[in-house]
Amino acid sequence: MHEPRSPRFTSVARPPHVWREADIAERTTLEAFIADGYARQHGATLTHFQPRLFGLWCDEELQAALGLCHAGHASLFLERYLEAPIERRLAEVAGVPCIARHQVIEVGNLVTLRPGLLRPLIVMLIGTLIDEGMQWLTFTATIQVRNAFHRLGLEAWPLAEADPARLGQQRHAWGRYYTHAPQVMGGDLRRAWQLLGSGAPNQAIVTPPPARWTGMRSGETSVSIAQARG
Repeated sequence: MHEPRSPRFTSVARPPHVWREADIAERTTLEAFIADGYARQHGATLTHFQPRLFGLWCDEELQAALGLCHAGHASLFLERYLEAPIERRLAEVAGVPCIARHQVIEVGNLVTLRPGLLRPLIVMLIGTLIDEGMQWLTFTATIQVRNAFHRLGLEAWPLAEADPARLGQQRHAWGRYYTHAPQVMGGDLRRAWQLLGSGAPNQAIVTPPPARWTGMRSGETSVSIAQARG
């Protein structure tokens, strides 16, 4: 099997955004940012945060954030919407005999200050997960997030409707979130990386750092955001 090709990157405006996983000190900041975003957009009171949180920063100002949960380490929040374990449902839709649970990861807690940050955020996310050896991505997506994947030319399959009744009394904390028709989605990360590398339509443009980026923390990636190619 050939290794997936890396996406083509173009250097654009400065200052760059910086993508990094939150350390212990930053986690409180990201949780507050995510909770505030859900409150503003959906009137939701968010209390569930993923085990790992990542942020997109510019001049040390947080611009976007998301969280990750490894299916091999814990039950996924989105499995509440499913009739079967995520690896079984993914295998059914992907048309493969079986999927290893430890190859599945859930993305959640996604918040951006502006819609234009969604596409570069998705590109950086996929690159990070490929680097970590993951193969299958799952997430619960509103129409806006599904459209962002579509504009990047990426394939994501519907796995189930996100039915708030599955949450019991907890559904009342989600405000208007379920009026945005969220769906549980899944996709092949390696296929997505190949599509990005082949110049997917309207590809987001990011700039990776040099191999040794002076002054950057371990795990940081520099990102410059511009208008995507038409």
